[in-house]
Amino acid sequence: MSGDLDQRVVIVTLISDGVSTTYEGLSIEAKGIKTSETVMAQCDVTILNLSREHRERILKETNPFFRTGPRISITVEAGRVSYGTTLLYKGSLFRSSAAPKPNLGVILKCIQGFDNRAKIVSRSATEVTDLSSIALWVAEDNGYNLSFEIADKKIARYSFAGSSQAALSQLEALASGANVYVDNDTLYVKDANKPAKGLPVRILDKSTGLISAEGTEYGAKIKMLFDSVTKIGGQIDLTSEINPSLSGSYVVRKLPFHITSRGQPFYYVAECNRIDRSR
Repeated sequence: MSGDLDQRVVIVTLISDGVSTTYEGLSIEAKGIKTSETVMAQCDVTILNLSREHRERILKETNPFFRTGPRISITVEAGRVSYGTTLLYKGSLFRSSAAPKPNLGVILKCIQGFDNRAKIVSRSATEVTDLSSIALWVAEDNGYNLSFEIADKKIARYSFAGSSQAALSQLEALASGANVYVDNDTLYVKDANKPAKGLPVRILDKSTGLISAEGTEYGAKIKMLFDSVTKIGGQIDLTSEINPSLSGSYVVRKLPFHITSRGQPFYYVAECNRIDRSR
């Protein structure tokens, strides 16, 4: 791969009571994992080189003893100067702390959909209901868009009462084997062996960002440079010269990430299922 990679861009935006504050051009690190399950995606964000004023304001606004309204929302965008940024993570700020001395900064612990655990909803249907309609209810109750990509089926006497976040787990059980997960405000319900619809295919080899690949019981574990195309539930077309038997098409099942604006890490480690073309 060419060593002439252009400059990284990492942007963190905090949204509090409708007011956005953006941090860019600082030392920023984001580390987390996305999965094609109903588990809430988590991310730890560290911002250094802040002014004392900004650090104290963030720590105060994110202190649960001072806040009475919804939690602060956070977005992390990443990319390079040549092609711009893509949304890497969106969630709620769960906890914050000051970075260890001598650094002047903050460490932010974030959880996707955390506020929905406290949002109580009730849904019921006395007649037979399409699973797609139930999925739409769940998406609406959580504030998400919906991408329903499996064969529809009828559900008799659907009933749910509890947190809107917990409704995702019930939907997952009703979908029986399908992937049910959230990524950047979209609720996906898709076949576990197929990539999500509408996502671009990541063409990956040593010239386009491949660092390493190894076989697993599901397919492959692939470490690659961060890019704007790879998504949880998306497709990777891998060409491995070192291990040609791994070459083929995969769907991303888990997507750990570790990016920094100034340090060495700037990569994904995708755990993938091989796509069976005979299906």
